[in-house]
Amino acid sequence: MANVQVVILENLTLDDNNKNNVYSKTYSGVNYLDHRTLLAPSGSKTRIFSYNGAIDRGTFITGSIVYGRISNLNDTYSVNLEISSSTENFHQKIKPGGSYMLTSNEMTGSYSVGNINYDNIRDILVEPVSGSAKIEYYITTS
Repeated sequence: MANVQVVILENLTLDDNNKNNVYSKTYSGVNYLDHRTLLAPSGSKTRIFSYNGAIDRGTFITGSIVYGRISNLNDTYSVNLEISSSTENFHQKIKPGGSYMLTSNEMTGSYSVGNINYDNIRDILVEPVSGSAKIEYYITTS
């Protein structure tokens, strides 16, 4: 098993006041790495990866995610990120140049006070809001 180190470097200057931060996290237990850049066509949802009971092209074992990142490399168009389980969907808008990170395979699309029921992620899809979008993903699994 290998480790993957994630380093986030933030440089912010506001009114000549610098606020810089470096965050570093090492994730252990990594057996597999997948990295891909793809073009998500306008007007359609593109499945970027799935979780299932068996490994296949673009499919990973359910519950095996260690770390993942999905980035919208487009300069103009936002994308709708859809994360679904067997019972619910969660949507996140990723603006041009933005990213979404995953460190767990657990998700929910609803919340009631005192009761959060997580389910395993089944599919992750992207849908450009307008025009085609260049998407990059990086995923490590155990």
